[in-house]
Amino acid sequence: MVNPALIRTFKETLLGREPNTMMIRSPYSNRLLKPFIWRDYETRIQKALVMHQLLLYCNRKNQRYKCPPMKPIDYCYIQPEHIRQVNHLLCDTFWPGIDISDSLLTPDYTVVATYGKLVIGVALMTPIGYITYICVSPYWRRYKIATFMLYHLLQACPDKDITLHVSATNNAMLLYNQFGFKPEEYIIGFYSKYMPEGTEESKNAFLLRLRR
Repeated sequence: MVNPALIRTFKETLLGREPNTMMIRSPYSNRLLKPFIWRDYETRIQKALVMHQLLLYCNRKNQRYKCPPMKPIDYCYIQPEHIRQVNHLLCDTFWPGIDISDSLLTPDYTVVATYGKLVIGVALMTPIGYITYICVSPYWRRYKIATFMLYHLLQACPDKDITLHVSATNNAMLLYNQFGFKPEEYIIGFYSKYMPEGTEESKNAFLLRLRR
């Protein structure tokens, strides 16, 4: 007989898990964190609209079929069930070998954006106010997802300067400028040990700071 736990694990590997609706306790601050930072029911993503229309079309001959309602974009603190998808997203966006499992120790300074069971964005920061990663899946960009995630991180450290490094050719510079980040240093070859050969993104970086 097949172990039910293995079946459940395989299913979760394919489909992910349902969003967690329980309060979680932060190992770092011992605070109880809400299951959702925000549930955005207003933003309508083009890809999601296409999926919705496709479901309606495929079931057009089934008079009893009721198309499930459009899902919100959920913003929540990072949880163990997010790690695999987040690592995959970060490795695809930046460079191979990224593992952010240790962010589970400081969930207060994280935000994960999901659509249903799919992780579509993530932003991570250390307790001292250094933003390590912020990215959104290519198909889900231009919907202000990164804007909200960055705003949330800034609220998590209201009394500290916020710093980050960004590639000199990264379009995210525009977002950081909107929030008041200013370049403090230009570092030649900062990403040389991370980015593989042939990467189009510049390996030089700006150190940006938002002064409080």
